[in-house]
Amino acid sequence: MSGLPPSDVRRTAVLTVLTVIAGAVDAVSFLTLGKVFCALVTGNALFPSFAPAG
Repeated sequence: MSGLPPSDVRRTAVLTVLTVIAGAVDAVSFLTLGKVFCALVTGNALFPSFAPAG
């Protein structure tokens, strides 16, 4: 692939998926809750997920 160890590739994939999910939650909340942006909530939920990833 890119010469990276499998653990780095896996970590990058997991963080990418989590970022996409957080963005989707922001988009859905913005559109359905009447233009309320909840980036703080999803951002804080993402930070604990970074710890196991390294």
